[in-house]
Amino acid sequence: VVAYTDGVTEARDEHEVEFGEERLDAVLRDARSEPPQATVERILGAVDAHAGTGGRTDDCTLLVTRVT
Repeated sequence: VVAYTDGVTEARDEHEVEFGEERLDAVLRDARSEPPQATVERILGAVDAHAGTGGRTDDCTLLVTRVT
């Protein structure tokens, strides 16, 4: 289960392009077998890489849990 605030998907790069749900979905597909903390780190790393030197301008809240 992944819950997030709009600060994750609405993070913008230098051309004002949002990170978006498609990029988030791609990150989640790659992180499918990782523990929750690693998934959080992967998502925030991808958002930060997308935002570039401008950084995140909105708060990002993530909740990642795995049901076993």
